[in-house]
Amino acid sequence: MVWPQVPPDMESEAEATWWLKTLKPYGIKQKHLFDPRDDTEKQKEGMSCIFAKIEGLPNNAYRRHQPWVTVKGSSRTGGEGYAVMPDGAIIRTPKSE
Repeated sequence: MVWPQVPPDMESEAEATWWLKTLKPYGIKQKHLFDPRDDTEKQKEGMSCIFAKIEGLPNNAYRRHQPWVTVKGSSRTGGEGYAVMPDGAIIRTPKSE
């Protein structure tokens, strides 16, 4: 597996649409890119997710112990977010100050 590579010249506003199209074959829908605790106005600002930037080498995403996807914490969650790890584990991330 090669981690999806966001085109380098892509505007950040277009990134959510790109990820949605890229992950569609894996069953990912728009609702998965947003923290359900965020209200509609917050969702319009962009994805709740931050996707890792991992070099496009075969199986490189599995070699590193770094989150593949991190969901930003919000004021509704007291600043807590969570991260998806290569082994499928979902861990809480510390509150941002």
